[in-house]
Amino acid sequence: MIYNSLGTEKSFLKLDGHTPKLKAASWIQFDVAKTIAAMGGLDIDKMYEQAQSRDFKPVELPVSLKAHVVSEVHPFMGKNVVAKLPGADAQRSGEAVLYTAHYDHLGIHPDAPGDNIYNGAVDNATGCGILLELGRVWSMAKPAPPRSILFAAVTGEEQGLLGSEYLGRHLPVPAGKITLDLNYDALAPIGDPEEVDVSGAERTTFYPEVEATAKSLGLAIRPDAHPEAGHYYRSDHFSLARVGVPSFSIGEGQKYKGHDAAWGEAQSKDYVDHHYHQPSDEYRADWDFTGLAKMTQFGVLLGQKAASAPALQGWQPGDEFGAERKQQ
Repeated sequence: MIYNSLGTEKSFLKLDGHTPKLKAASWIQFDVAKTIAAMGGLDIDKMYEQAQSRDFKPVELPVSLKAHVVSEVHPFMGKNVVAKLPGADAQRSGEAVLYTAHYDHLGIHPDAPGDNIYNGAVDNATGCGILLELGRVWSMAKPAPPRSILFAAVTGEEQGLLGSEYLGRHLPVPAGKITLDLNYDALAPIGDPEEVDVSGAERTTFYPEVEATAKSLGLAIRPDAHPEAGHYYRSDHFSLARVGVPSFSIGEGQKYKGHDAAWGEAQSKDYVDHHYHQPSDEYRADWDFTGLAKMTQFGVLLGQKAASAPALQGWQPGDEFGAERKQQ
């Protein structure tokens, strides 16, 4: 049991027929971390400062933790749902554009009073709705695109990107043949956006097309408002990037029609503070889906360009995911 936190069961991915290893995990307060570091003759403030450099190397503390773990393992089956629209070009139909969105949330908290259902309406029914609409639009494409189009509703994102990690290891098309993954995760249904957030797209060779497409829709590209939060490494596109697939998420920025960016930032903060990973993340009748429609249109246009481009997309030189791509 995790004390002073949400001590619910934790899911792990069963890979290659092996049961996941049981682990002990804990969180400690900053003052406690200082004390532990001092026991090893180290200054945690100096270590934190040094960690800002790319040359920093992990430091092993000469301190041991003894833990007694009492656990039960409950195996269960979760499923990704994958669909494919075959490409029309015999030379390129074995290649694909991939769209992803996670359909899971946190389920039910049995010990919580009142409304204890984690609906996940924004996170991530919005992304799932977009994924379904993308499938509908692509199914009517005449002629069919040269490359195939894959749609994946993945599970286990809230437990550590488990479904997309499994997908990355068991892709229906080899990772080296997937030109692009476009992911949708938690889009705010609050109006007509004038910006788009595509953090990580600049790391791919596809970025010029992203810029041109955004401009054609009157969308400014919003830089990552909170790079310190590491959002690129916290959604399902990261699992695909890890296996070499050029990947990023599509989301709205902070500027909406009729409002300034400060208003959008305030809406985002209110959601994070009061609804993110809470039962109150549920449908509201006053929602405005204009922005979700625009983000869907943006994804269709990007997919069309990626599906018909002469060559597969890649990573910019020196990117951390480029080495994996080169081996494929």
